[in-house]
Amino acid sequence: PLAHAEKLEKLIAVFDSDAEVNELKKSVINIDCALRVFLGALAEISREEVLSFTTTKIVDTLRSKNMAGKIVESANNTLGIFDTVIFGDIDKGGIEKAVNEVQQLLEETKKRGYY
Repeated sequence: PLAHAEKLEKLIAVFDSDAEVNELKKSVINIDCALRVFLGALAEISREEVLSFTTTKIVDTLRSKNMAGKIVESANNTLGIFDTVIFGDIDKGGIEKAVNEVQQLLEETKKRGYY
């Protein structure tokens, strides 16, 4: 999980909410994929398998692995916002909130010793 967390941190560090719509969407897709792989690693699920999961299945899997409620809720909120952006509306405020929540999720998982 550490390598996936580091990749996610790098993507967040270069994230630009003022980017043009296509670039913004590309950034969200990259962060979304990296987050899914990170969460999968925490739950001991391969990259290939977790990328085939729906958001609901990822959240249910995290719950079944007894991840902290705060982490499960944060993952659910963030992935839900990213799904909306990827498949529909670009809401810059929502995207910024989701990216900040990913950072908090990383901090919380590290604090709890998940990686």
